Amino acid sequence: ELLLSLSQRRRETPPAPGFRGKLDGRSSDSRTPDPSGESGEDGQPSGRHRHYQAIGLHLWKVEKRRFNLARTLNKPPCASTDCHSYDREVTLHAHLSPGFYLLIPSTFLQDAEARFLLRVFSSGPLSLSTVKAPPSSAVALEISLSKGEWEASSSEGRWVPGATAGGSRNFPSHVSNPCIPFAVSLEPNGANVRITLRQHCPARDCQPIGFHVYQVPGGSRGPPISPDQEPQASCVPHCYTQEVSLALSLAPGSYAVVPSTYE
Repeated sequence: ELLLSLSQRRRETPPAPGFRGKLDGRSSDSRTPDPSGESGEDGQPSGRHRHYQAIGLHLWKVEKRRFNLARTLNKPPCASTDCHSYDREVTLHAHLSPGFYLLIPSTFLQDAEARFLLRVFSSGPLSLSTVKAPPSSAVALEISLSKGEWEASSSEGRWVPGATAGGSRNFPSHVSNPCIPFAVSLEPNGANVRITLRQHCPARDCQPIGFHVYQVPGGSRGPPISPDQEPQASCVPHCYTQEVSLALSLAPGSYAVVPSTYE
């Protein structure tokens, strides 16, 4: 069970003179905004139309984290608000099966500016991530969005003495550390991967931590890395901190990240 709340901040500056209370456009779901507020004598929107945009929520189910955005938006949403409404807050209540979903908050008008707050209340575990696109150019942005270039994944593990606590690359046992594979499928346009390593302990009990990223053969059944293999990137020196992070620009291929303590 899920409750989505989209609220917008009241704007003190009225819309431009060319704005009219009646909206002749159609939204993607062919439902026009709530017409409860009419235009004034000067053609300007009256009441709450002066201070709020028409806002709404649409929700699509997707098969996995990486998906084709354009193809997804061509399908009807699995849930949405009844219409775009000139309200400070709109809500969407839905019962969803486990899986991945795409949520899009929007205004009815194109290029409408507003500040919003999105809150999600769920009866079960839930994680959120945002579609991230490289800001370098409009073409790169379009390609990124059309291919659904976003992914957030996590892996939990432990360093166990005598088993998976292999230490840094100073030790031959480094290869026995946990090894987490991942793949990059698109050409980089700046930093395209960010890796964060976090240890769950009080700050006073932190171990010095870091990680190395190795390129590995795709589909290999042997050991992912060899003792003499050089990493593609490293987050070192190891630091006595709860979290370390590194942004990378990686070419398409198969990789593995090896987190470790110094000793």
